[in-house]
Amino acid sequence: MTRILAALALALSLLAPSLALGQGADLGTSATSGAAPSSLRPGQVVVNRADRVLYYSRSDGTVGAAPLDGGASFRNRVTNGAFTINQRAVTGTVTLAAGAYGHDRWKAGTGGATYTFSTAANGDVTLTITAGTLLQIITADMVHAGGSYRLSWSGTAQGRVHQGTPGAYAAGPITATLSAGINTTVEFGTGTLSLVQLEPGTVVTAFERRGDEQQRCDRFLQFHSLTARWTSFAASQSMEVHVTHRVPMRAIPTPTLVAAGGRSNVSGVSVIAFDQYSSRFQINSSSGADTYAIGDKWLLSAEP
Repeated sequence: MTRILAALALALSLLAPSLALGQGADLGTSATSGAAPSSLRPGQVVVNRADRVLYYSRSDGTVGAAPLDGGASFRNRVTNGAFTINQRAVTGTVTLAAGAYGHDRWKAGTGGATYTFSTAANGDVTLTITAGTLLQIITADMVHAGGSYRLSWSGTAQGRVHQGTPGAYAAGPITATLSAGINTTVEFGTGTLSLVQLEPGTVVTAFERRGDEQQRCDRFLQFHSLTARWTSFAASQSMEVHVTHRVPMRAIPTPTLVAAGGRSNVSGVSVIAFDQYSSRFQINSSSGADTYAIGDKWLLSAEP
């Protein structure tokens, strides 16, 4: 037991410098999901196995919480919960039709959405939703296990989480019982919104900050610029351009030409083959001459 407490003391001192764990430390466990303890004795540590959260007493008498299941990588099921990734480069007042996307992974609900946003010095973005709703579909592969999940956020917007028929909106945090392996929707109405987190259990832990948020968004959306130039000797000759995706996409993407770049002697550009890992484009010539397509911008979407 002494060695276990020593190891816990070292680990927790890294998690929380204000940890109070010393002589007479008390280690307990709980197998029941539930709210965080309102108080702990000095030096007391409680591991909740159901929620996979470790509670500890801070030196100021308050209770601290630390996730136990990969807290640095996988606890938050929401992608881009701080709204820092904005590949579509929306600006100003963002007005979205039903189902249209704004910031990465976030789209308008059935009534559309209108919002503005501001960026803090640390890069966190706060949305102000003025009309409609904004939602994210968390794909089934991110809901690894069934049970209780806690949805938390900062701001005045009310939210809800569901896997089918949506319920009423409520102020956060809120708890929902989810089934494993089913697409799950988190949705928010008007008000301010930032730092959205959906995590297993019934306890709210600190917002999870990850260094790979861009790559997580790239699984669902990528922009690629297409450039090729050659001398064609006749009409209807073609050149193929192979584009490797930055990361494997969640599913086979749907390609859309966002904007044609500079073109000369080009009769058409098309996607002739694509999968989760790469896309192949074909550029056709109009005649025998210098032929090029420079800077075509393509969107590849694997959103659910």
